Amino acid sequence: MLLFIALGLDVDGIDVPQVVLEDNVLRLIVTRKNIRIPPGTFKHTPSFVKQVIISSTGISFIEDGTFQGLHNIQHLDLSYNKLQNVTACMFTLLSNLWILDLKSNNIRNIDDNAFVGLSVLKSLILENNQIGELCSVVFVPLVNLEVLSMYGNYQRNLTEGQFSLLTNLRTLNLALNRIHYIHLTTFHGMINLEHLILESNPILILPNNTFKDLINLTFLHITYVHYPVIPESVFQGLHSLRCLDMKKVKFLAINRQTFKDMSNLRSIYLHQGNIQHIASYVLRFLYHVTKISFVGNLLESLPAYAFSSPSNITYISLSHNKISHIDNNSFAGLLYLYILDLSYNRIVILMHHMNIKTRPVSWIPYVRAICL
Repeated sequence: MLLFIALGLDVDGIDVPQVVLEDNVLRLIVTRKNIRIPPGTFKHTPSFVKQVIISSTGISFIEDGTFQGLHNIQHLDLSYNKLQNVTACMFTLLSNLWILDLKSNNIRNIDDNAFVGLSVLKSLILENNQIGELCSVVFVPLVNLEVLSMYGNYQRNLTEGQFSLLTNLRTLNLALNRIHYIHLTTFHGMINLEHLILESNPILILPNNTFKDLINLTFLHITYVHYPVIPESVFQGLHSLRCLDMKKVKFLAINRQTFKDMSNLRSIYLHQGNIQHIASYVLRFLYHVTKISFVGNLLESLPAYAFSSPSNITYISLSHNKISHIDNNSFAGLLYLYILDLSYNRIVILMHHMNIKTRPVSWIPYVRAICL
């Protein structure tokens, strides 16, 4: 069902804005390019309007009082405009707002009081802007925020306690920024965070215990970490983590303590890095892991019992390394392994007595596919 209702609102360059009823969602749509929306424009908007879209209009600033009359809306979309600043109390009148979408503007500055009044906001989208440093004070009013996406901005350093006030946050996306440094307390107090995305950042410093407060984190995605060896305590506290996805990390070695706090981990993806060595029994704390992928690293050999302990592993990919030697017991104890990918390595001879399931390969009775 699609219904257009003429409101006759006073917007420069627009004679008849539209309220659209589609799939039981009411939206007020302003589509004219390069407009100015003066204060009071929406003061007579019907109370049943729940979603307002002012996207791709070319507006570069919003005047005080512009959103008067929209206190009932739950979703405001200001994406793909030319906004440069988010000023103090800009959204104060939107006390029932759940979703605020500001992606793909030119935003550089956000006033410390920009989000005052948005106490019920659930999702804040700031993707693809030019935001540099952000003070933690900015997030004080957002006591119920669950999703914060700052993908594609200019953040360089994550400072002390920067997100610590967002205690109800569940998803934090900081991918494709310029992050070099993460302070030890950046994520302090974020006990409800479930998804943390740090993809495509040139991180130089990853302190021990960086993630220790993230006791409910289930997904961690990091790329471009220029760090020679994983600190033994860097993943301390991640008891709920289920997926660790790290690409292009500059780690040289994985030791026996690296994963010791990750007893609920299901999947490990360490791709396209500099990993040269993994220790025996490196997975000994991972009782539930089923998928392991070390694709595109610099491994030259696999030690005895490299993947032993967790017997639930069904998939291992070691393709695109430099492996020339595999110990007879590298895969010992893997009762449920279905796929083993050793393609694009330097393996010349694969010993027929290499143990999987602690007896001659036969070849590996439970493996469905072996890629060489």
